[in-house]
Amino acid sequence: MKKILLVSSLLMLPVIQAMAESPATPPTPATLTVAQLLDLCASTTVADAASKGDVLGWPRMTDAQTKSWRLSFLHFNGGSVSSVGWKRPQPAGETLLSFWIATGPNAHRACSYTATDATGLLDALTRQLGAPASLNTSEVSTSAHWQHGQREITFVQVNAGSALINISYRN
Repeated sequence: MKKILLVSSLLMLPVIQAMAESPATPPTPATLTVAQLLDLCASTTVADAASKGDVLGWPRMTDAQTKSWRLSFLHFNGGSVSSVGWKRPQPAGETLLSFWIATGPNAHRACSYTATDATGLLDALTRQLGAPASLNTSEVSTSAHWQHGQREITFVQVNAGSALINISYRN
């Protein structure tokens, strides 16, 4: 019996060592770069977008979390919609990323990115896309718009806080 316990203990040593070497908390999910955002948003299927988004390590949004949005969208669009989304918890609030493909009268594919810390985001978009076609700045908000062929990008930031980026492709 002692021999079995000793062998069992020896077999567990690599597992115990790996646990001791691994961090106690899970790794922080990756920050989304503008290049990753544009690549994910260029996806032509929800499955492709899902595989690109899952690489970030952010928790996926559940059907329950997207139900209200989906119902409102279906009512507005009049066609079907397939979507996937992620939520990155942060101390200052959640960062959200979603992608969808809609059919019906307003058929399109699009994605939306809401960042609680938008520091440098407009500059990063401008470096990647060039100067925006329109840029409006006021005491309250900043908005920018790019049109590249079928791709339309809109950036909105209020009070130097959170920002929203929408990227859409018309079918």
